[in-house]
Amino acid sequence: MKKYFLYLLAFFATNVFAQSTVQEVMDAGGKRLTTEQLQGLMPSKQFTGKMGQGYETDFKLDKDGSFKGFVYPDGRTVSTWGSWRIENDSYCMDMRYTGGGTNKFCNSIFEVNGKYFVAGSAAKPDAGVRERFFKPL
Repeated sequence: MKKYFLYLLAFFATNVFAQSTVQEVMDAGGKRLTTEQLQGLMPSKQFTGKMGQGYETDFKLDKDGSFKGFVYPDGRTVSTWGSWRIENDSYCMDMRYTGGGTNKFCNSIFEVNGKYFVAGSAAKPDAGVRERFFKPL
């Protein structure tokens, strides 16, 4: 029985997060990153993952607080650029899109087992999370 439980725990920690919540991340030992941890993680990185609307993103975060990149809604490639900042244990982005669209938001980042997940800045336990990936530029 113990072996079966450990198998399920390992499966949960590595495979379920595509559809999980903040509470599930926390139950798996996740931690919300602090302002200081975000400052060490985000600058000069390529930042990728799915937006809440379900489409992929690919942003290059510069140290000076600017970014540029792409979003891929409905199979299209849309350029985006703007600024990003860290405040109150969240990262915030002011985005502009080709064609005149804009978007402003702040998100929390959680880390569990070397993986990163974002949720809205309020990070309520039932809020959904989306995985993000960071690579050096």
